[in-house]
Amino acid sequence: MQGTQRRSDFRDVTDVISHFNKLPDLSELDAEDYCVEGGAADVVAKRLKDINQMRRLFSEIKAMQVRFRRSKEIEEGKANIPTELITLLPELAYARGRKLIDQDIYRLFTTIIGKDERTSKVNSKENLDQLVDFLSAIIAYHKMMKLQKTERREV
Repeated sequence: MQGTQRRSDFRDVTDVISHFNKLPDLSELDAEDYCVEGGAADVVAKRLKDINQMRRLFSEIKAMQVRFRRSKEIEEGKANIPTELITLLPELAYARGRKLIDQDIYRLFTTIIGKDERTSKVNSKENLDQLVDFLSAIIAYHKMMKLQKTERREV
């Protein structure tokens, strides 16, 4: 991926947003961009105020993924993943309005989900799988940070 930002360049969530803006869809997102410490998932996890909101989002997207795997909607061309994801935008707006997520986290996920099929970064089953993996990594890094804070207090 020439010309796109590498994981070592992620200083904050705005860098992650910039990286996602350059991607045509999530199929272009390399695991090394988000799976490693200092990658996109780690940077996002450090900015989360409330992991419950991310878990809620993850749970709904994971349920979507499972439903699409079990049904033949995708194979038959009846599934519209971007439209399904767009239904999550009001939940993100609510979380933002309650200050459960900050503006940059909100912008990141509205960038990924998009406003329609044309602007969504998730337009296939593979992209949906990649989004689930990204969210899993965010939750994992947040859990690790929580453990590290607990361990520091015990010392």
